[in-house]
Parts: sequence; structure tokens; C-alpha cells
Amino acid sequence: MSRNLICFEFRVVTSGISLDDRADVDAILGAFDGEASLEATTTRLVEIVLTLDGEDPIGTVEAALSRIESALPKVAVHWIDQELVGISDIAQLIGQSRESVRLYADGKRGGGAFPAPVGVVGDSVRVWRWADVDAWLRQHAGYDFPTHPLPAWAIDVTNASLHTRQRRAKRVGARKSRKKSQASAVAATGSRKRSDRESVRRAG
Repeated sequence: MSRNLICFEFRVVTSGISLDDRADVDAILGAFDGEASLEATTTRLVEIVLTLDGEDPIGTVEAALSRIESALPKVAVHWIDQELVGISDIAQLIGQSRESVRLYADGKRGGGAFPAPVGVVGDSVRVWRWADVDAWLRQHAGYDFPTHPLPAWAIDVTNASLHTRQRRAKRVGARKSRKKSQASAVAATGSRKRSDRESVRRAG
């Protein structure tokens, strides 16, 4: 029986990858057989852009993260990008004018209520999750894009899991650091005591 595969496209935000290190780049690209690209960000993080076939979004993203960490263990995976878009971004993505997209957003074109923006940035610029806009455009405006973004709920679930893992790793690291400090303090105390005993013996 054939599987119903969906082509997902999403961005994994990471650190620990040097785009100037050919070995790092080859390790990631090789793990995905041409289904990945790497992009620098303004915050020195690196986004791994993936286009992968999968049966469900969570299974697809979990498998992708496992492949990343196996290919380059030093990589730290921080989160899945929510891909926030404004009117201009949407217009560019779908090949329409900004005015056309504004009519969609204001409920003056297309069937059904356009998704609510998730916030406002800069000079009162409304932004949406691309996943929400993509779903609306498919259902109400007849668009059929070749790839699907991860649904918003899948991004939220994955990012919550990554956040929990990061907090756990920090706690483990803090405990190790405390134990190391305690061991160093004990060693230093022992050294001082030995030095004191040697001083007493010499004085006697």
C-alpha cells in the first residue's frame, strides 16, 4: 500500500556550525542528500533549510533533528523557525501584488476570514505565521504550493520539547560545574592542610 507523503519545508535554527568549515557544511548537506541548504542569520546562528517528504509533521521534524545531531554532534538545535511574514513577504511568496494580499488580509477578497496576525513589528507592520497563511490560501484562494510548511501546532510542540531539553541540559551542566568546583575546593583545602603540616614539621 502506498504511503501518503507530504513534502514539508521548514527551518531549523542552530549553533555550532561554521559555514567557513567545509567539513561542517558537508556533514549536514551529506546527511540530507541535497534536501538541505544552510543560511547565516544576523545573530550568528545558522538556519538549516529542509525540504523533506513525510507522513506527518512531528515524525518528519523529529527524524530531521536526529539526522542533524548524528551528522554533527557538536550542533546545538535551538528551535524551529515560525517563519513570520508580513504583507510584502506574502506577496513575494505567492507572486501577487501587495494590494492583492492586503485585500485578502482585510477580508475584502477570498472566501472565509483571513488568519489573525500574531503580532505587530516595527512601524505597525502586521505579521502572520506562514503556516496559517499557507493553509488559508490553499483552502480559500485556490493555491496549491509544491511544499507545505510545518503546521503551527507542530512547531509549537517541537519548540516546547526543545526548550525543555535545553533547560534540562543547563541544569545538568550546572550540577557538573558545582561538583567540579566542590572537588577543586576540597583539593585546595587538602593541599593547604598538607602544606601546614609540612610547615609545622619544619618548624619543629
